[in-house]
Amino acid sequence: MVNVDVEKTANFDHQAQQIKRLLKVEGLQTYVTSDTLLADEFSNTTEEGIKKTAVITIIFIFIVLVLVFRSLIIPLVSLLNVGITMIISLSLVMNLAKYFNFPISDFTQVFLVIILFGIGTDYNILLYDKFKEELANSNQYQAINVVKASAGRTILYSGLSVFIGFAALSFAKFSFYRSAVSCSVGVLVLLAVLLTLNYFFMAVLGRKLFWPSHNFKVQQSSQVWRFLSQRGLKQPLIYIVIFRVIAGITIVNAPQQLNFNSADEVPNSNPIKKGYLIAQRDFSKGKISPTTINIKLNHPLNNQQDLAAIDQITNTVKKNSGVKSVMSVTQPTGRPLNQLYVKIN
Repeated sequence: MVNVDVEKTANFDHQAQQIKRLLKVEGLQTYVTSDTLLADEFSNTTEEGIKKTAVITIIFIFIVLVLVFRSLIIPLVSLLNVGITMIISLSLVMNLAKYFNFPISDFTQVFLVIILFGIGTDYNILLYDKFKEELANSNQYQAINVVKASAGRTILYSGLSVFIGFAALSFAKFSFYRSAVSCSVGVLVLLAVLLTLNYFFMAVLGRKLFWPSHNFKVQQSSQVWRFLSQRGLKQPLIYIVIFRVIAGITIVNAPQQLNFNSADEVPNSNPIKKGYLIAQRDFSKGKISPTTINIKLNHPLNNQQDLAAIDQITNTVKKNSGVKSVMSVTQPTGRPLNQLYVKIN
């Protein structure tokens, strides 16, 4: 294994590509890897995952809306509204991060896709269902007024509650959780879009919004939900116990091991990951991704007292489980230098 230092100001990926070209030796399999390259590959893997998540989400939502409303127009309008929300929200979040140090992470876009398409579709179903119900006895303009006063108000209050919940994450100390604050921006944009563009499409399209369906009769109450609600009211303790047992089994069987190693998300077939695994097998994880502890004081540390303190810290860190070796100014090779110690009999 050969360690190569690259200046921080340099184009790291470009330097890595140059090294790869220089390492093309016949009969020798070589790999170029580092924690920075792995972080870049993790970001690329995350972006690919986001694209797949978005495609699967759109297809699933389209199918659900078609089944619910028996319409081909409703799914298109709903996805258009949420898609516009997604574009505006992502743009706002990235600009806030650029100019105001707004918290973001590699999962910010994933959070926005899941939250906006999830609750956005839910709110749209509520609006369209109420609109369809009112169209049975009135024109689209009268129906819109009723939708605004009932479903629109419900969505506004519900959305503000969701906004407050995500905004509260700004007080979290863990940066990963704090980055989910971006969803609060998305929720505000979602409310603004759904409570304006939806009414526009309702007014312009009217009954055509539900094409090819022509059934505007008020739906009867669901027998399934009536049965469950009645049983829940009569025997609430039994249902509480049942759901707690189900939740308990799920929690117990869920994986409990925390893992902050982003390299695990990169496929093993990736050349950078292959090099990382080989180095990890023959050396140690710290050789590729060492952890650096910085000590900062207002005076130089090149004196006997401070060097002794550094040496003590070095030995203390060594005692932690999972630490293979520690290198410091007093132990540059990971082992104590006998010349620095005095043995008193």
